[in-house]
Amino acid sequence: MAISINKSIKIIGRNKYKALKKFDLTDLSEHNLNLFSNEFNNLPVSTALRQIEDYEKKHITPQIEANKKYFDTLKKEAGKIIEVPQLTKNNLWNIFRQSFYKNENRNFIVNKTTLDNLQPLFYYFLGDKNFKKSKALSNLSSPSIDKGLLIIGTYGNGKTSIFKAFETALRSTNIGFKGFTTNEVVNRFEACVRPTDKDEFYKTMNYGTRYFDDVKTERTANNYGKAELMKDILEARYINKVRTYITCNFKEGADGDVELALLEFRDKYGNRVYDRLFEMFNIVVFKGESFRK
Repeated sequence: MAISINKSIKIIGRNKYKALKKFDLTDLSEHNLNLFSNEFNNLPVSTALRQIEDYEKKHITPQIEANKKYFDTLKKEAGKIIEVPQLTKNNLWNIFRQSFYKNENRNFIVNKTTLDNLQPLFYYFLGDKNFKKSKALSNLSSPSIDKGLLIIGTYGNGKTSIFKAFETALRSTNIGFKGFTTNEVVNRFEACVRPTDKDEFYKTMNYGTRYFDDVKTERTANNYGKAELMKDILEARYINKVRTYITCNFKEGADGDVELALLEFRDKYGNRVYDRLFEMFNIVVFKGESFRK
């Protein structure tokens, strides 16, 4: 009776996979094979190909399927978009509170500070001319409904939960948007393997109305080379003239100093991004202490 032998090779790590993929293993020239042999201690090409295959089955194929499912969902949702010609303050308030509770499993705290923080966002999404009179709106950027929103505040004072509630509330309307944390952006980029994956990634990040949470806190991305992704994305979105929403914290140790918080964009992303902030965004300053204390 023949004995079945499992010939599967132990799955290699990401660094080994990247190193192997740098070689064209279909090139059987003596020069290329010698280079390969010297690099990988006489590893047989057939073994290397099997290692690559096993790695991709475990790590790459599931990610590709997940990406495809995500983009299929986006396309499906795009077909369901409906226009909301008469969005009123009352019904926006109702769906905002419902959305906040749905996301956070708690009621939105209503007090003078939180209402002052909400005021410019409500006027903005309603297209109300009173937006320009909002208390939380900074005069560092000329106010305009046609610009995006850059919200600065203390760590934990509700920026993210409020904007996520608007994302949920406005879903499937003509003013809806899709949100990402900046570290989620980095993770999605680092999961890209093929050029087509990166094409889809940049289409998602560089077009359409998008919200990026916790800007300035993301790590440097690494995918066959290092990249400051948010720098590239903000520059592309400026060129593409698409609406962008951002939330970020004050500079550590300098709560309340809006100018220092903005200068951190220059330090991290360069002068070009910093200069364009004022053209791309209305600057909104959230008051109040952290709710996490």
